Amino acid sequence: MREIFEKLDKYREGILRRSDYVMHLRTDPRVIDFIDCEAVKKAYSSTTLTLDAVFLEIEKDEKFDQERAKTNNEINHKEFITWREFLDYFNDYQEIDVRNRKQSQMLESKKASKKDSTGKEDPEAEAANEYKTLMEQEKERRLQELPKLRSAD
Repeated sequence: MREIFEKLDKYREGILRRSDYVMHLRTDPRVIDFIDCEAVKKAYSSTTLTLDAVFLEIEKDEKFDQERAKTNNEINHKEFITWREFLDYFNDYQEIDVRNRKQSQMLESKKASKKDSTGKEDPEAEAANEYKTLMEQEKERRLQELPKLRSAD
């Protein structure tokens, strides 16, 4: 993963677009081999996150900050990631749990406020759900291609 980070960091600035880096990790055959392996044990619980779950947390973190920035007219600071920040996802479990709770509360309140008088969700919420579904489909497609990639090596 460090090798991929350094390869993508053409100008040696030590910072990458979060989405680009995670996409490259999810498509690299060497990383895909470990995608379902246990990566971190959450503090104060017996739950263990897989590498894929850690990537999902990184993506959630960026989306959470995007939503927060939109509502407060701020800059999205989570658009980019450093190597140290990436490693922190494997170390800072408690912060992930707190952020996930805040995100759930924010989404629930947003859903409640975005429903129109007919009780249907607005088009933005539907588009976000469709995007999530497309990401899941792409992940499944890549996982199905994995045996083909391994046999080609």
